[in-house]
Amino acid sequence: MIDGASALGALSGGLSSVNSALEICKKVKKSDNPSLHLLVRELKPKTLELCEKILRELNLLKQSMLNKKLDMGQTLDQLEETKSYWRLGQYRLIRNFRQNINGIETAIGLALTDAVAVANCSEQEEVVIASMRDAKSQRDNIKEITDVNRPVGKLLDDLISYVEWLRAEIDSL
Repeated sequence: MIDGASALGALSGGLSSVNSALEICKKVKKSDNPSLHLLVRELKPKTLELCEKILRELNLLKQSMLNKKLDMGQTLDQLEETKSYWRLGQYRLIRNFRQNINGIETAIGLALTDAVAVANCSEQEEVVIASMRDAKSQRDNIKEITDVNRPVGKLLDDLISYVEWLRAEIDSL
């Protein structure tokens, strides 16, 4: 059975990867290596597209939960302890969300793998190292945002705001 915590874990991993891609793009913009600039031209649109997909999934999940009349003031654990969550099939919302996020997370991982490969070929591993180091503070922030002990409504609102911020940051490059 897919629970809310595992769905948030998949989302957290995907958001961490998007943030790492953002940091790589920032570092590359400061570089004078033409190969790396090609990387940003490839990575930026892919990452923006994946942010849009994440936003779509988050908004769909939130609206579906509201339509199913889930109590957005409860945590995921509290929702999972109610009979209606299971009897009325509300758990399927989380299951479907998890499946869709897994696909997005895989796509982000592939884009990052390509970026690292270009950096390796250009002997610019320090760009990747510095990017991962700079992305750490955002990974900590993502863990805090995706804490399952927070009310679902607040959690989703904060996630949507965070992804919108990420999208704006990437778009500004």
